[in-house]
Amino acid sequence: MDVIAEVETLEAQRKFATSQATYPAIIGGYGSGKTTGGLYRIMDLKIKNQKCPVAIYAPTYGVLRDVWFDKLEEFAAKYRLKYLLNKSAKEMHIQGMSKIIMRSLDEPSSIIGFEVADSVVDEIDTMPKAKAEDCWKKVIARNRFKKPYGVKNTIGVVTTPEGFRFAYDRWEKNRTASYEMYRADTRENSANLPENYIPDLIESYDPVLLQAYLSGLFVNMTQGSIYYAFKQEEHIVKTPMIVNPALPLNLCVDFNVNPMNWLLTQHISREDIRVLHEISKPNSNTPNMCKELLEWVPKNREGKCDLNLVVYGDASGEHRDTRGNGTDYTIIDQELRPYFNSVKYRVPEANPAVETRIKCVNARLSKNAIRLNPVAKEVKEDFIQCVRNKYGEVDKTDPLRTHASDALGYYIACEFPIIVKSKSAEVKFR
Repeated sequence: MDVIAEVETLEAQRKFATSQATYPAIIGGYGSGKTTGGLYRIMDLKIKNQKCPVAIYAPTYGVLRDVWFDKLEEFAAKYRLKYLLNKSAKEMHIQGMSKIIMRSLDEPSSIIGFEVADSVVDEIDTMPKAKAEDCWKKVIARNRFKKPYGVKNTIGVVTTPEGFRFAYDRWEKNRTASYEMYRADTRENSANLPENYIPDLIESYDPVLLQAYLSGLFVNMTQGSIYYAFKQEEHIVKTPMIVNPALPLNLCVDFNVNPMNWLLTQHISREDIRVLHEISKPNSNTPNMCKELLEWVPKNREGKCDLNLVVYGDASGEHRDTRGNGTDYTIIDQELRPYFNSVKYRVPEANPAVETRIKCVNARLSKNAIRLNPVAKEVKEDFIQCVRNKYGEVDKTDPLRTHASDALGYYIACEFPIIVKSKSAEVKFR
């Protein structure tokens, strides 16, 4: 069987699957078909060298389970191959051939005790650079099963580019003759995607991230200003916005004590997000912040606010408090519920990743969807001053910075999430 001759492939998939390089890579955007290219390569190698075991590596067991198990079974069924997939052992046995071994890169210690002739590594760039380097060495060490006739062993990589990390260093900056790269653009795979997939990507991501997640290009994600899409002249209004009584009022909270930052926002749509007010207090606590909020909100003759309140914020507020008398959200509920028509919570059981929150905010900023009242000074300063340290992480050396933007980020990530490429568990709220 000639795998590549019998399937319809994109150019990048075909070149990657049949590459004779020692370390070929297909670098592509979300939905660009790169993982399918990896499947074609591993099966082409398997069928051409049936007695040589091969390996598939993924960043987590979840990716093996949700992506690779299904792809391998679909391929075997399509070509009527008799097989046994042992999910617990993470191995596939095809009748008359040596096995396909699968391992998770989040457990480097499990990359021992076996030998293979060829490998495909999935999404290595999603890992921290140092860990990717460590895993790469372990993968190379396992790639020592001797092929017949002097045929060389190979390791292929399929990944989305995540800035200037491992893939950039190996296949772009320091590329040698052993490293061969093929670029996969999501638009080239549009016939195999839902009609709204690419428009949704374009709508969800800012122009910088689209270069990576649509075009498969290496772009700077880890240096300079974190909120690079912010422009004062576009995002700070000259005429202050007021509370719209027809909309819920959103309370966005960050529980850092010194300072503590809360934001009051409203939104009509993902294209119209308004930061109306900011409460920032040094050495504060949750009860004091609630009092400040109640002084600001519009009230009726009975001293109550005729609005519905929706609370967004740090999941850790369920497990700690700033007074020692109940969790932060319990205190908010006790202090504020008597004054509002209703109080609802949109607080996840676990916080989204910091980088996810940052990408969500930049995506909305790039669409000019976020507008700040001039009073939101701490948010503005975060947008201007928050940068990355030499390790590419959010710089936390200034104790005043990141808290207001964190509060906004919890809200934005919850209500206006970006599209992710793989299946994920449903977000659970308190």
